[in-house]
Amino acid sequence: MYTTDFSGKNYFQFLHVSKGLVVVYVRNENGDSVTEVTEAFGKGPLTPEQFATYSQLTGAKGVPVSSMQSIPDQDTCPP
Repeated sequence: MYTTDFSGKNYFQFLHVSKGLVVVYVRNENGDSVTEVTEAFGKGPLTPEQFATYSQLTGAKGVPVSSMQSIPDQDTCPP
């Protein structure tokens, strides 16, 4: 786990590293506020197997699948 101080105390942990997928957990503690995020990085869209890995790791951190968002699906920037 890595830590840094920026807008509170931040903790970073690599949950999964493979040739095609990296999953990172980030926790920010800023006073009474705590924010937890997991992020998946891959080459292109995640495969069903990669998404299953990401979902399992994210769920293990207490984040419900219903809270997951696909950033590329939300992107409004022109290509």
